[in-house]
Amino acid sequence: MPASSPSEHKCCYIDRSEQMPTFLSNAWARLNLFEKFCLVVNLAGFICMMLLPDALLSKIGMGRKDKKNPAPTQITANIWQIPYWEGQSNCTIIKGKDGTLLLHSACEDQPHTVEQLAKLGPVGAIIFPSLGHDTYHHVWKNRFPEAKVYCPKEEAKEISRGVPVDGAIEESIDALANWGIKGQISCNSFQCFGECALLIETQNKDEKINAVLGVCAMGNKPRSLFSFFTSPRQYILGFLGLGIYRMFALMWITDLDAARSFLNELGELPDVSLVLFQHGLPLTGKGANTKLKTSSKCSRSIFVF
Repeated sequence: MPASSPSEHKCCYIDRSEQMPTFLSNAWARLNLFEKFCLVVNLAGFICMMLLPDALLSKIGMGRKDKKNPAPTQITANIWQIPYWEGQSNCTIIKGKDGTLLLHSACEDQPHTVEQLAKLGPVGAIIFPSLGHDTYHHVWKNRFPEAKVYCPKEEAKEISRGVPVDGAIEESIDALANWGIKGQISCNSFQCFGECALLIETQNKDEKINAVLGVCAMGNKPRSLFSFFTSPRQYILGFLGLGIYRMFALMWITDLDAARSFLNELGELPDVSLVLFQHGLPLTGKGANTKLKTSSKCSRSIFVF
């Protein structure tokens, strides 16, 4: 399955910014007075970041322009992650039994990244985890036209506007088993767009490892009393700590109690020793997922981060 020139195919990125007013309107309608204040604070901070010159923002770690992708970090024998968007998001790469790669929340296809992944194997599958993580998938599909594309069932029609979808994640577990994916847990009960956590079986040397790959709203980023100064972007948008991030809770989460129940469900899964995130660092070690139940935050308040 050799890589091909992106110009040979018709997959494209779909600008969905016109949907933002609807998301904002729906969010505003379900929030209480204090939560509306928190949303205004978040949006004001976001607008300020968009208006200030990028050269200035970059000096305080808030630049908007993508930087060079780092090399893939190996997590297990067949799983790697590449942080992108200045470390805000993770591309997860899983090598399958047939030697092909599955890309989840794909990063930009920068030339050195294409070369690095080529050493691991050809791309055989691409997962759109949600509408919030769909920026670069089309370029990888263009490079690897034979790669299968999967996405949440609820979003298949929308995603297929830019990239043909081969199957819904929820209905394609048998096909995804090649990359160790054994199941999924939907978050449709509390999120305004479709998505699901993935249950994965991987290994290190001779040790079998049960892993969870979380959804967009979840994250695990360092935090401290000085976070406002050390991580201003993350602080303003609430992208700190372990749990459901504040900006997601305000904008996308329709039911906080259901979101907490979702974290508890993931935290109660047996024999899980690896939790991967689309935002932030992995949790590792025996019972790593229990921290999702005992230590994670789930709040819309600007005083919880």
